[in-house]
Amino acid sequence: MSPSTGHAWRYWPRFWARFLRRRLPSSLWGRSLLIIILPVFLMQVAVTWAFF
Repeated sequence: MSPSTGHAWRYWPRFWARFLRRRLPSSLWGRSLLIIILPVFLMQVAVTWAFF
């Protein structure tokens, strides 16, 4: 890895932290809805992939 490409990799964690902070809901209602909806959605995807 050259020094110029190594420099860019240092900023990826900050980029993802900033991206997630902007995109994820900040209200308690939005976060609780995400906690309930996301596992249900992931289980539906897993069951659909496993059985169909």
